[in-house]
Amino acid sequence: MYHFFRHSISSKLFLYVLSGALAGLGCMAYFFYQALENGAQQEIVGNLSTQVKEIEGKLGKAEQTMLTFTSAVKTLDSTKIHAPDAYEKLIFETLRRKTSLTMGIGFGQAPYKILPDRKSYWPYLFVDQDTPSQVGQPLPAPYGYIRQTDVCGLDSSCFEQNYYTEPVSAGKAIWMEPYEWGNIALTTTTAPIYNDKDDLIGVAGLDINVTALTKVVKAPDGWRDGYFAIVSEEGNLLAYPPEPEKARKLATYRDIPQLESIWQQIEKNKAGLFIAHGKYWAYERIEGTNWLMLASVPQSVVLEPALAITVGGTLGAGSILAIVVSLFVRRLNYRLKPILLECQKLAKEDQERFLHLDHEAQEKNGNYLLPKIQNADELEVLEHAFNRMTAQIKASFEELELRVEERTSELRQAKDVADMANRSKSEFLANMSHELRTPLNGILGYAQILMRSANLPSQEQKGVGIINQCGSHLLTLINDILDFSKIEAQKMELYPTDFHFPAFLQGVVEICRIKTEQKSLHFTYVADGDLPIGVFMDEKRLRQVLINLLGNATKFTDSGEVNFSVKSKKIKEGHGKDPSMYQIRFQVKDTGIGMGKDELEKIFLPFEQVGFVEKQSEGTGLGLAISQSIVSLMGSTLEVQSKLGQGSTFWFDVTVPDADEWAEKSRNLQQDKIIGVEGQAHKILVVDDRWENRSVIVNLLTPLGFIVFEAEHGRDGLQKVEEIHPHLIITDITMPLLDGYEMLTILRQIVQFKDLPVIVSSASVFESDRQKSLNAGAKGFLPKPVQVEKLLELLQELLRIEWVYERKSVDKSERSGSLDQSQMNEVIPPPAAELFTLYDLSRKGLISGVFKEVERIEQLNADYRGFTEQVRKFAKNFQIKQLREFLGQYVNSVNSFHSK
Repeated sequence: MYHFFRHSISSKLFLYVLSGALAGLGCMAYFFYQALENGAQQEIVGNLSTQVKEIEGKLGKAEQTMLTFTSAVKTLDSTKIHAPDAYEKLIFETLRRKTSLTMGIGFGQAPYKILPDRKSYWPYLFVDQDTPSQVGQPLPAPYGYIRQTDVCGLDSSCFEQNYYTEPVSAGKAIWMEPYEWGNIALTTTTAPIYNDKDDLIGVAGLDINVTALTKVVKAPDGWRDGYFAIVSEEGNLLAYPPEPEKARKLATYRDIPQLESIWQQIEKNKAGLFIAHGKYWAYERIEGTNWLMLASVPQSVVLEPALAITVGGTLGAGSILAIVVSLFVRRLNYRLKPILLECQKLAKEDQERFLHLDHEAQEKNGNYLLPKIQNADELEVLEHAFNRMTAQIKASFEELELRVEERTSELRQAKDVADMANRSKSEFLANMSHELRTPLNGILGYAQILMRSANLPSQEQKGVGIINQCGSHLLTLINDILDFSKIEAQKMELYPTDFHFPAFLQGVVEICRIKTEQKSLHFTYVADGDLPIGVFMDEKRLRQVLINLLGNATKFTDSGEVNFSVKSKKIKEGHGKDPSMYQIRFQVKDTGIGMGKDELEKIFLPFEQVGFVEKQSEGTGLGLAISQSIVSLMGSTLEVQSKLGQGSTFWFDVTVPDADEWAEKSRNLQQDKIIGVEGQAHKILVVDDRWENRSVIVNLLTPLGFIVFEAEHGRDGLQKVEEIHPHLIITDITMPLLDGYEMLTILRQIVQFKDLPVIVSSASVFESDRQKSLNAGAKGFLPKPVQVEKLLELLQELLRIEWVYERKSVDKSERSGSLDQSQMNEVIPPPAAELFTLYDLSRKGLISGVFKEVERIEQLNADYRGFTEQVRKFAKNFQIKQLREFLGQYVNSVNSFHSK
């Protein structure tokens, strides 16, 4: 048996688990027992409180009867009734309606108060106790059980007795200390009687049978020798079920040894519970009387059931647990047996291999290892096997670590080579970008200068336009390569801003409409009427995607149509500072050559082109790859459906917030040709080491009235700043002697030039260069090749200037929005309701609403087309003021007509 318990892990597990479980069950049993005991104690206290409430109810009813009686006496006295019969009848009627505890009632007047002709008058009626020497006379039948007497007639010193002096001194209703009367003990509730003038007119009293309380207070049957007892404030027994006779004779607590021993614990307290003499003692004061009610319960009444439940539950749970653990151990032995056999087999093989290799150890140690395992328990056998496997795994890990270290070294070297190649690539792209954009700056700059010239013949203007178009195409190809490099390096980011959405879409449409018209394609643009006016997006990247999709649709469509549609759906209503959210779908559909399944699988790959070879030569094959990456940054995916020979449909959905602080891009700077600047001439300093770059800006700005100065590097630029005090500086970044960053840093340290606006112009398109320029103190960034619109936009923003435009032949109505009377007569306006709706929309600036209302009016009657065309022209150009003036003329005419 010992061998079994010594070498079997199953037996150990059985003993350990069972011992631990029994210990846990023992603790649970203890706490369960405590809970049962606490519950029993609370039950004792609850029974006591119930008995106290019952006694308080009976005493309270008696006290209320007495107070009602005093009020009746007061009422009789206040009505000047002085006949003794009236008062004696009142006493009789009150006693006749008595409770089971009421034994007598009466009142005594103050000298000469109720009956003025008598000094004393104390009528008293009580229940006859059939004892010898009863005082008073019985009432006539059938009320012979009631006797009547005059207290003061029996005791001439009645005004000096405590039943008169104590309530008078207290000035309120009180309970007297119990006293013996015949065969019973009584107590009296008494109160003074005052008239309306607060003069004492008497004392009333009602007697209660205290002995009868013993029958009221009954302990529950389960308490066995337990009981309830009532003790007066002075320690007299009023109810004591074990010995009722002592309560009848008003024995004190001192006559009961157990009560005497606990009296000090309960004498001055209001309520409590404790254990003494093998009993639970609970006590609580009876409200009003200050009597003390006790509950005495033997401990065995509580402990025996609690112990029976606890011990029984513990033994039952322990038995069940023992059975479960036994079954588990049996199952464990069944599962461990094949594992142990295999471990012993492996150990035997290891030993044989070891002894075969080392004969000296065999002769010295003999067959030591195998008996050691055979004498071990299951866990020791498993431990040996696991140690063996751990050693083998450790050796394998060490070998793997050596291999990993070798591979890591090789990978580190490969990574260094790749990083060097990547840096070389980035430097190459940056240098190529700068080198390619620098000559392009001159080409495109002078092309724009020549295109702005009014003296250039049309044939030459056409040639210049071809130069500008080819240069722009080359710039687009360079930008595609650079964008793709950013995507590969995961450095492309979005820079959202607030912008006017309808104007943005209209600009994209106008760009693409020209290409479709050149190929005689039918181009349609459809937009929802409830598009948001302003949105918060990256305007540049969204334009890049849309122009790419529309450009592809136009390029691969030789006949038919190209359709561009924009739909929006509000998905969240704005509240307070939280903007409304819109889901906007952009869709481009064409009737071009389409694509097959194989081509669809690779169109978003870089440098992949589909379609005819002559079409492929028109791009780099990066457009859709870049567009997909941009759309992905916007949180969407560029989708496509296409059928070979039938056309393609591209679309994507983006979720964007609306924007209130958008700048109305109603018209670009080329809508009217800029020919000058209002006000004084501004001095501009151009700092660039390339003369052709300086020449472009000089020839762009000088005709507009700017005074342009040149500097070849940063040091020369600082010297020129001190000399000429320019209003604005345009500087390159990379220059000899002193570059643009260093010049900016020095400039910002000079107090008089720290706020001088500086525009950094560079051929670098990397965002880091732009941000570095702004951090150095630049107010704007102008990429090369320089675009006239961007240059003039920055100048207007930083110098706060107003342009002078070359006005074309524009009639009065287009300039001011007002018509003379003859023009108004020629235009047929819509009804008044539609006029007021349009006027209200124009006042609120809701251009999209104006377009929708114009379309609805045209459907009402074709005669309104002249009116709607004028409204559409103002709205399309975002000439809000002129639109209001135009509509205001007709609104005023309607108001004048109605006033007449």
